[in-house]
Amino acid sequence: MNLLTLLHHFAAIIALFTLIIGIFAAAKPKAMAKNFGVPVPPEAYPFVIATGLRDIYIGLGIFVLYFLNLWFAIAITCLCLGLLALGDFVIVRKYGVKKVSWAHFLGATGAFIYGSFLLVYSSAY
Repeated sequence: MNLLTLLHHFAAIIALFTLIIGIFAAAKPKAMAKNFGVPVPPEAYPFVIATGLRDIYIGLGIFVLYFLNLWFAIAITCLCLGLLALGDFVIVRKYGVKKVSWAHFLGATGAFIYGSFLLVYSSAY
């Protein structure tokens, strides 16, 4: 198994992880708000559910791109996902639990690195 094959399969892992996070956020907004890093009052749960739906759609979108073998599109999507995670980092850092914000920063860093590698390797083939 070569590096490109591993990079391709990692897209499915990202899609599954994002999909699971989205499902849990939509189903358990109180717990996921706390895990996200910004605990919210019950009247704000619809916003948590909305972010869960956002993650479900992102996960499904990456799965579609994965099954269609659109690696360049996955690379660009992951770079954009990195921007989204960076925005989450800033929000949690400013309004939430600062210690938890670093999980979003690591997610952003991982998405940028993965998207960049996939961009380079997908354009080489």
